[in-house]
Amino acid sequence: MTYLFRKCAALVLGMLCFYCPLYAQTIKLEKEGNVYKTTCKVNGLKLNMFLDTGADVVTISALEALFMFKNGYLSMDDIVGAQMYQSANGDIDEGTQINLKKIEIGGVVLTNVKATITHSIEAPLLIGQSALSKLGKITIDYQRNTLTINNGSNSTKQSSGSKVQDNENTSANEIEQPAPAKDMVFVEGGMFLMGNNYGKDDEKPVHSVTVSSFYMGKYEVTVGQYRKFVTATGYKTAAEKEGWVTAWNGTTWDTKHNVWWEHDAHGNKRAHEEDNQPVLYLTWDDAAKYCEWLSSVTSKHYRLPTEAEWEYAAKGGKRNHNYVYSGGNNIGDAGWYADNSTVKTHPVGKKNANELGIYDMTGNVIEYTSDWYSEHYYGMSDSENPKGPGFGKAKVARGGGWHSKPEDSRNTDRHYDEKWSRCNYNGFRVVMEE
Repeated sequence: MTYLFRKCAALVLGMLCFYCPLYAQTIKLEKEGNVYKTTCKVNGLKLNMFLDTGADVVTISALEALFMFKNGYLSMDDIVGAQMYQSANGDIDEGTQINLKKIEIGGVVLTNVKATITHSIEAPLLIGQSALSKLGKITIDYQRNTLTINNGSNSTKQSSGSKVQDNENTSANEIEQPAPAKDMVFVEGGMFLMGNNYGKDDEKPVHSVTVSSFYMGKYEVTVGQYRKFVTATGYKTAAEKEGWVTAWNGTTWDTKHNVWWEHDAHGNKRAHEEDNQPVLYLTWDDAAKYCEWLSSVTSKHYRLPTEAEWEYAAKGGKRNHNYVYSGGNNIGDAGWYADNSTVKTHPVGKKNANELGIYDMTGNVIEYTSDWYSEHYYGMSDSENPKGPGFGKAKVARGGGWHSKPEDSRNTDRHYDEKWSRCNYNGFRVVMEE
């Protein structure tokens, strides 16, 4: 089955509000591949609804939308922007956005949901889990195939849509968080010169490397995104299970207890307004488990980048301007580092993007890669899609963090950490294979 979410156009979530009694509503789901199905009523018409556990999107097929227009369930007033695109045979074209005034799911009602029409006819309506989460706490029981909506005290809550505001502490409940499943940048493969003969010893020698095309996350993975993974799976990170992390305070190292991925660089519990900050205190395995989960819910292959892919993308791929940092020669414009970070991380995407439109590859957090580290690997590296040594004691991490000096934040600079490390300056971003 080709799933609807692979074909859907970009979502615009407008005003999304709801009313329902204060209770936990449990709805039985049918599983089809990697998506779940139930029934609902849209403007009074009973439809099958597919739930994509990894998406933010709301889409409806052109076939169902056309039926609803012809039979009075939708009107021209429901078209967002009063513009409808039609093909030569009169069918509604992909990309038209409509307002679904009322969606009834079990005993819960969503009102004024903006959806995008897609040409796929296999699933009439798809609602992403992130959209449903506007109702309250969403829990999927993968053993019993049930969806539980715990409304709690939010029955009059209203979301203000998906526009990202400039305030660094904009509430995560008021913005649509950057989602790896859709915020991916295509990186066309090619040949580049990896390393730096004028850098540190492990950056030498410069050598020619060719990488295949791939997609890379536009942003570092955020606290909010990691929260979705933990909520969906119940996963416990190493920091939670073992009870400790290490933290650099700008001068010395500290061991902190009862600190994990929901905490900031100083060990303070983050408010939900900080869900768009890069996630911290993860081991390499904690990051890899997120990639596995994202792959399972999207039917696409997500993973950590190889070291070669990371450097190629940081340099701008085929659009490389030979900058020192990812996004320019002025580190202050490109990223958050020791002299401008005020000893903390910052929301993703606030500094200049690089030539490919990717953010924060310089600074904010150092990013895990998939490769084992070897100081002398560049002298024996494969020339095509290198994946690092076959074994090692530590994993390569790249890009510099909020605490890093300029010389430790260059595109070619190499860092490494043991797999068990869980500290306050390491994070990660994902890549997706074509």
